[in-house]
Amino acid sequence: MTFLIINLLLWVLVGALGLTAAVRSKALFREGATEGARDFVLLLPRIMIGVVGSGYIAAIMPEDM
Repeated sequence: MTFLIINLLLWVLVGALGLTAAVRSKALFREGATEGARDFVLLLPRIMIGVVGSGYIAAIMPEDM
């Protein structure tokens, strides 16, 4: 339950900061959102490969390790 509350508070903070940036400068907000989306799209395959790769490594490691 604590995890959910912390997660919700962090997303509210992100939303508040995004709205503040959007109100101050729409061009800055647009540029930041574009770069953030690009970084997300570029990093997502690496994260997926890392998760799958670590699953395979965990499966082939001996149990006593």
